[in-house]
Formats: sequence, structure tokens, C-alpha cells
Amino acid sequence: MNNASTPVTGPVVPDGCGFIEDGAGHRLPYLLRPAADPPRARTLVILHGRGANVQPAKFASTDWNVLCPLDRYGEG
Repeated sequence: MNNASTPVTGPVVPDGCGFIEDGAGHRLPYLLRPAADPPRARTLVILHGRGANVQPAKFASTDWNVLCPLDRYGEG
């Protein structure tokens, strides 16, 4: 997660995001909003956030696991 002591070279990532990192050091932040009963719920992946747009979608539902990855490396 981002904090005041860590220099940020790209867009700031919202609090509460997790990260997936590859071998080249690219970090893909994501936000997960689990359903009320995650193992029995379907999962919705909302793809967006290319470039400087780092605000995850606001969609949430107790019936769905909602995964919002934020692509900071994509190009048009």
C-alpha cells in the first residue's frame, strides 16, 4: 500500500487496495468487495482504470464478489 514514507512515481492508489506483482516489478492494484457469502456468489470483474484513472468502480452488491483491477500500465 502507499504511505507517506514511500515515494510514489505513478498515480496514487486508493486505500484498501491489494496488489499483484509480476517478476518485472509491475504492481497491479485491485479492490475486492466480497459478497455476503463469497463461496456461493458469482464474481464480477470490472476492467477499467487505464492510465491516471485510479478510482475503482463504485458498484457493490451482497450477491456478487466484485473485483476491480486498476491498470496503471495500459496504453490506448
